[in-house]
Amino acid sequence: MANFTRKNRGAGLIGWIVILCFMGALGLLGLRLFPAYFESLVVGSALSSLAKDPISGYGARSTLVEYLARRFQVNNVKNVNAKDLKIEKKEGQGYFILDYEVRVHAIWNIDCVMVFHKSAKVK
Repeated sequence: MANFTRKNRGAGLIGWIVILCFMGALGLLGLRLFPAYFESLVVGSALSSLAKDPISGYGARSTLVEYLARRFQVNNVKNVNAKDLKIEKKEGQGYFILDYEVRVHAIWNIDCVMVFHKSAKVK
């Protein structure tokens, strides 16, 4: 009976330190990556708003880029340039497309690169 209880003592001090360090590293990584993903949601929302706007059907590209740049400025979007907006036509339907990447410093000499693809169908 003594051998059974001796083996089931649980995590020791070193085990808890390792677990806490791992959880802290994951938390730090999450805090560093969250703003880029939140900004991605804002970019998608701005692109959808542009696609629903009546000006998008007949406006010049420069007007659309200016509109999008203003939306980005109001929402404090820093990692995307409105000039990267692509306008494509597939099967008679127009699409606004933004492809961009964000590089975030994680820790020491490790960076995380996130690639985003946002598109919206013109209505």
